[in-house]
Amino acid sequence: MAVFPQTQFKPMASVESPDQKKQKKLLLIFATVVLITVVVIYFGVLSSDAPSVSETGGTEAATSQQEIPSLEGVSFDFSVFNDPRFVSLNDFSSGIDISSVEKGRRNPFK
Repeated sequence: MAVFPQTQFKPMASVESPDQKKQKKLLLIFATVVLITVVVIYFGVLSSDAPSVSETGGTEAATSQQEIPSLEGVSFDFSVFNDPRFVSLNDFSSGIDISSVEKGRRNPFK
């Protein structure tokens, strides 16, 4: 003996207004952007494998000290400065007088 009469309940289709659909879409996009930002910050900044400056006392100095032996074999050829083509170049930067030239241009929005 059933207390409730036997009726079949059909699930009602959710009827959403266009504003609710737009709001759901914007919320989903916002949540995705926040999630991607958190993942990038976590894996990119917080879990870097490089030692911090406080751990090594200065990582730049340690790195440059390790690179010195590899630079000992480097030599520079300064003969290019004695080449006649280089010697014949003129320095035009000091000979230009721009004090008599009008500065800027007139305002096109006035």
